[in-house]
Amino acid sequence: YRAHIFTSSGTFVVSQVGSTDTVDYLVVGGGGGGGCRGGGGGAGGLRATTDQTGGGGSLESTVPVTTTTYAVTIGGGGGGSAAKPSKGNNGANSSLVYNGGTITSTGGGGGGSDVSQAANPGGSGGGGSNSGAKGDGTANQGYDGSPATGDSNGGGGGAGATSNPGMVGAAGVQVAIAGPTATTFTGVGAKNPANNQYQYFAGGGGGGHGMNGTPGAGGLGGGGAGVTAIPSGPGVAGVSATGSGGGGGGSEG
Repeated sequence: YRAHIFTSSGTFVVSQVGSTDTVDYLVVGGGGGGGCRGGGGGAGGLRATTDQTGGGGSLESTVPVTTTTYAVTIGGGGGGSAAKPSKGNNGANSSLVYNGGTITSTGGGGGGSDVSQAANPGGSGGGGSNSGAKGDGTANQGYDGSPATGDSNGGGGGAGATSNPGMVGAAGVQVAIAGPTATTFTGVGAKNPANNQYQYFAGGGGGGHGMNGTPGAGGLGGGGAGVTAIPSGPGVAGVSATGSGGGGGGSEG
């Protein structure tokens, strides 16, 4: 097997096919941004083939290719907000064209903001803020964000789970498409400290705290951590090239 890794848009050139004319794939949408004084951003939707772990528990089939060139689109992450009452922006969709169709993974939902700005739906949904609603995930791509509990704003959903407990970003999944899992493969994805392995993707962003309490940590797979209300500023960005959501931001206003 050979892995072709795209972290920006480009073309997948198939110059020769072997005894099988199908390919495995991993397609992850851009992660959502965290809301101001609000919820964490949801991870981008994650779609992967049957011998991998798909987002939302999905299992998909390999797709056919021929000797030609296919378009690959990598969606960027959505910007986080530090301006009350603005919620986070959704991430952009990512896609892979194959012989007969297109695989599209939906960008993650932006996190909600204080003053009841509801979180956005997405590949995985953004976390709720104050009395604002959480965002829903997309079937077979990711999970819902978590609602807020008082000033503890919800974490963004991830490819592996709904965020629970509330402020912590939801976990993503490991998709070992680029190398073996028995050894540490450092080239792709985020690291899981528990097993020292990489190739984890699509973790939800942690919720910010509406006062000056402890914010939520980012979810496994590259989710960014939330921050407290003081001082003002956006939450921590998700790890680049993982499709993970950003953390909820802070605001003194």
